[in-house]
Amino acid sequence: MGMELADSALIAAAIGLMALSILLTVLPFVPGPLLVWSIGAIFAILDGFERVTYPALAIMTALMIAGSTSEIWMQFFGVRMEGSSCLSTIGSLVGGLAGTFVIPVPILGTVLGMVIGALAFELLRAGELDRALKAGHNTFKLYLVSFAVEFAASVAILAVFVASLWLTR
Repeated sequence: MGMELADSALIAAAIGLMALSILLTVLPFVPGPLLVWSIGAIFAILDGFERVTYPALAIMTALMIAGSTSEIWMQFFGVRMEGSSCLSTIGSLVGGLAGTFVIPVPILGTVLGMVIGALAFELLRAGELDRALKAGHNTFKLYLVSFAVEFAASVAILAVFVASLWLTR
């Protein structure tokens, strides 16, 4: 009875912390998928991989890697498809970091910095305002898509965790 209660409390704590981590995904530079995965991995280790199996942890790891790196690979592939330069990608990363500290309003500073950075770097590179505006718009669109991918990966990690618990009970 006491051991079942401890197991239930550990499961409830893990799921609660994972859900909180998913909510934190909305904040810039908070690695939501990594946090959700870490909680699941720690639970698996503490439980001796009885409830969260090795295959479940492998799937969770793949989801974490895809979600955690989405801002990088989405920007790279998205900017390439839209015809902007790699320099606008660099500008969006530099601008995002600068915007986070210069405009200390969560999310807003980062996103504005990313858009302004991409716009400025593309304007310096090409000297065409229309092309620079397109790069800024594209950066904003890709930020939203990469956020959605990161959020979905975090939710999917939690779903795999719960499914593994359910299947091994």
